[in-house]
Amino acid sequence: MKIEIPKKSVLKLLGYAGGEIKPSIASAVDECIRDAGNLAEPKFAYRFDDLTKSAAGVALAGAACAMPGADICRHLAKSERCCVLALTVGAGIEDESKRLMENEPLKGFILDACGSAAAEALADAVQEKIAEEAAGMGFFLTSRYSPGYGDLTLDVQPIILKFLDAENQLGISITGSFMLIPRKSITAFIGLQEEPFIPEVEKCTLCHAFEGCAFLKKGLFCGD
Repeated sequence: MKIEIPKKSVLKLLGYAGGEIKPSIASAVDECIRDAGNLAEPKFAYRFDDLTKSAAGVALAGAACAMPGADICRHLAKSERCCVLALTVGAGIEDESKRLMENEPLKGFILDACGSAAAEALADAVQEKIAEEAAGMGFFLTSRYSPGYGDLTLDVQPIILKFLDAENQLGISITGSFMLIPRKSITAFIGLQEEPFIPEVEKCTLCHAFEGCAFLKKGLFCGD
């Protein structure tokens, strides 16, 4: 799957709020977007499963462990099924960014932002594919909900990776603190429900970065 990395997303990650950008910075961003596109090795896997709900929370029928937290229960309250997603753009962007940090830190920083934007762009593209399949089954999708959102703790990451055989299929592993390797990787749950999804709360309030969010301080939203 080819990834189109939105320049707007990269600039937003770099902290630009729509003001004038120096030509040298704009040129560096364009160059890094091209480099990131060449370095990216997009891979993804997803799997549909039925949901079971109990006092212990919501769980995948095909997994032995419930997903902890009230927020994920609310998010999937109207969902009968769930799509579990894992994806990565590989380690190439990250490795090159680290190399550039030694002598060209600006380019290294920009390339790192391009990697994050690339992972989100891949997630959006894969979700569109999932939406088409879900529509064929008569379902609408919720938004993506990732470990670390709200009170859904990161220790569900191993469950997702095992459920999708992501280490073998995608090369995604996990650290002792439940961070994904390569870093430019995403896991998420997406609910399937019979009616269009309307979020009960703003996604911002569920984000671990909400209190100190640089985007909100500038009147922006990272999902714009």
